[in-house]
Amino acid sequence: MGLTVLAEKPAYGGYSIARVDDKVTFIEGAIPGETAEIEITVNKSEYSYAVAKKILETSPDRIIPVCPYFGVCGGCSYQYISTERQISLKDEIISDALRRIGKMEVSLSPALTDCSWNYRHRAKIQFSKTGDIGFFRKSSREVVPIDACPLLHADINLLLQNMMSLGPLTGVADIVITSGKSQIALITGGNNRKLLRYMLNRCGLSGMAFDDKPANGKNYAEFQLNGMKYTVSPSTFIQSHWKMNSRLVDHLIAAMAPLAGKKVLDLYAGAGNFSLPAARAGARVTAVESSAAAFSDGLRNMELNGIDSCRFIQMPSESFTINDEYDIIILDPPRQGAAPAVMNMLLSARPDMLIYISCDPSTLARDLIRLSGTYRIDTIRQINFFPQTHHIETAAFLRRI
Repeated sequence: MGLTVLAEKPAYGGYSIARVDDKVTFIEGAIPGETAEIEITVNKSEYSYAVAKKILETSPDRIIPVCPYFGVCGGCSYQYISTERQISLKDEIISDALRRIGKMEVSLSPALTDCSWNYRHRAKIQFSKTGDIGFFRKSSREVVPIDACPLLHADINLLLQNMMSLGPLTGVADIVITSGKSQIALITGGNNRKLLRYMLNRCGLSGMAFDDKPANGKNYAEFQLNGMKYTVSPSTFIQSHWKMNSRLVDHLIAAMAPLAGKKVLDLYAGAGNFSLPAARAGARVTAVESSAAAFSDGLRNMELNGIDSCRFIQMPSESFTINDEYDIIILDPPRQGAAPAVMNMLLSARPDMLIYISCDPSTLARDLIRLSGTYRIDTIRQINFFPQTHHIETAAFLRRI
């Protein structure tokens, strides 16, 4: 007989928190408000992890997962929870991080949302040593073979099925597929690359690069970004939920308006996801990006769209020195948050507006503490980039005090 507990509140990572013998216990598979019979899987002195073995009192937000691989594949955490409750749980996690780490009470603006299924235009497909194709099991390097994924765009699922029909692709570790008007891939491994190129071309790939080397065939995928052509090469990061990304860009441009004549600095700029729409709206933009591939993509995107009011600089954002006054600074740092040098830059630059796109509520809360003496928070809202998963993206809009 397992322990019976009440799941009290959500925690980052897809867990719910309960108290067992006055110790915090992170439960997988229970919705806050549910009573569950649990089994402890990891027991530390200050906390423990557990799995819900049986739900004794069921939440009205519990639904049947769509995917037959849910619970085996490690990609999704929330498929058993209604979409509306997923969003509210993530809002609770954001608010908790701001309160607990940032020592601030902030009322969140309504989440920005879009479709919850078949939304991913970019995915990393894993290959086992025996040629199975799928995704990693949770907390494992074991590949779970799949036929299709309900989060992937239909074009990627079709490509996946075509790959399976080829037979084992020996020596391949993983393939990152980016699907726009055409599909390109970044391939790690592969024993006979000439044969592999031939086989994958038959699947529908327009271009492919091996281990970050120059691409064979078409060397970029093209998307529509708010009326512009936006291109990325195989190794360049993009937001996989492209519809949601377009909504976010619209939201940013509206919040920054009017942009005519304003100076904008875009840190961690990628291939110009925010820079180019801001420049097209009339701003003079400086875009700072460390990746050589993304930098090249940004230059191509400027040329394709006839934009001459954006300047791309290839260097790490933390190495950039401000020698100008900016009206607006945008930053979209990695999960670890803004580097200390970037934080110092933001505190000394003092633009009228600061827009911080975060993919980790904890590091956002940490960074907002440092900024709080110089900037006040206008709005913070969840950007629902990753439905069915525990990942959380947040947009914070700040004004200089």
